[in-house]
Amino acid sequence: MTKRKADQMVKRLKARGFEATVYEGYSGRCMFGDKTWAVTTDAHPSEAGSRDLRSDNMGLGFVYY
Repeated sequence: MTKRKADQMVKRLKARGFEATVYEGYSGRCMFGDKTWAVTTDAHPSEAGSRDLRSDNMGLGFVYY
């Protein structure tokens, strides 16, 4: 994910009442040490509208990258 796409997603999620922040340098499952921009939020994948992104569960929230 690019920083611009992450910023846009945070703006969109906050407008819908969700908590969301940009996460710099995220390295998710099966990324083998690669890092990318990501968004952490309390929005479930069905609510986040992120069909083209990968997601992971982060305890009480989610990360999209």
